[in-house]
Amino acid sequence: MNYLPLYLLIIPLLLGICAIRALANKKQLPAGEGFSSSSQKDLLYAEKLVQMIQFKTIAVDAGGEQSQFDEYRKKLGVLFPVFFRHVEEIDIDGAYLWRINGRSRENPALVLAHSDVVEAQGEWEYPPFSGAIKDTMIHGRGALDNKGMLCSVLSAMEQLLDESFSPENDIYIVSTRNEESTSAGIIQCRDYFKQNNIFFNSILDEGGAITCDVMPGIKNDMALMGLCEKGYIDIRFSALSSGGHSGSPDKGNPLARLAGFINHIETHKVFRIKVLPTVRDMFKSVSPYMSFPFRLLLGNFWLYGPLLKIVLPRINANIGAMLKTTIVFTRSEGSTANNVIPARATATANIRSLPGESIEEVTGKLSRLAKKYKLETEVLSQKPASSETSAQSHTVKELFRIIELVFPGTVTVPYMTIGATDCCRLDGLSGSIVRFSPLRVTGEEIAAMHGINERAGIAQLGRAVDFFYIYFKNMKGTLP
Repeated sequence: MNYLPLYLLIIPLLLGICAIRALANKKQLPAGEGFSSSSQKDLLYAEKLVQMIQFKTIAVDAGGEQSQFDEYRKKLGVLFPVFFRHVEEIDIDGAYLWRINGRSRENPALVLAHSDVVEAQGEWEYPPFSGAIKDTMIHGRGALDNKGMLCSVLSAMEQLLDESFSPENDIYIVSTRNEESTSAGIIQCRDYFKQNNIFFNSILDEGGAITCDVMPGIKNDMALMGLCEKGYIDIRFSALSSGGHSGSPDKGNPLARLAGFINHIETHKVFRIKVLPTVRDMFKSVSPYMSFPFRLLLGNFWLYGPLLKIVLPRINANIGAMLKTTIVFTRSEGSTANNVIPARATATANIRSLPGESIEEVTGKLSRLAKKYKLETEVLSQKPASSETSAQSHTVKELFRIIELVFPGTVTVPYMTIGATDCCRLDGLSGSIVRFSPLRVTGEEIAAMHGINERAGIAQLGRAVDFFYIYFKNMKGTLP
């Protein structure tokens, strides 16, 4: 039987349906209000952040000094006196854990914002721990990552408690002191929560932000709401040999074997592309605000999915990273002399695994491949990927609603967090774990977070305080 006439009929019909859907799915938001001016209250918040930045709170296990944290904690008590008069401080090694007592112990909420920062290397426009204010920006290490978020959380709660705020349910705030290094503080907190049978209605941490120029064709700001997080694995691959002088080389040079393995990883699809629910929801959320060609493709993923899986990673590396487990080689070592064949050569890779792919699955696949090149495999560090929070949960919908109030003209988007956060260690303690910091940042400012000239906007800080003020005030203990 000749099916060609049937195909010729079905294909135009499908394309027509897709085009109609794309035309009908168009949405438009008014332009945002901008962040060109700040209020007197914003300046007061900025001055608090300045004083927080001035402490060099690098994690002790990363070479920092405990005295800096001790003085920093004293300063927090001065900056937020109402907050510290009302909260219960729980002694945890490596973290500050505070509880605002509610009328019920059931369904508490948790907000995280770490206090430690990374080293500040290179030539900065302003000293990295000065907290200098220039024009509309606050400069310094930690301004965005993550003292800016902590300042906005504490400022909002300070204002609420000064207004005799009494939450319906307990609210916990955690600020760890080693998020950038070992994550020992959040692990201690996790153990405390489990030992005391504390499970949360919602958990909110960094990991997404409000930014622009993320998706092609969208002029509005986008609020990226991290609903899941990739895993983190460091693996060292080693090639052994008998060594010897370079003048009389033998077969199977360890560097050549490593090079063959690395080339295989770079040129073959080791990990399969997958579109997880969070990423599919992201495409569904952004497509109505894009130009027609993007609405046509992303809005009809059911048809164009196979094509998009090939094209999207080539267009945007960040989107590509959300579609598969990634592996990047970051370090290598061989002989210490130019004329000596190494007895041991190594290459270290960093892997970011997709949710749903276990550490055993990922490391097993790489280990089997490494054996073909006669390489040994050693896992140096590991953290499993998180579970996924539903974009339809009460917590996510409430956060989107607050964003629309505080940041009008902003597109709200589910998102997969690529980096590592504290809350990934809390998987299983809540049905709604969200990664989002309500600080608006540009692409250049994001790049400076672990780089040079980290900074945050004064008006942006004020909006973040407004966000947390509404977030805390509206907590009703509703289940996810």
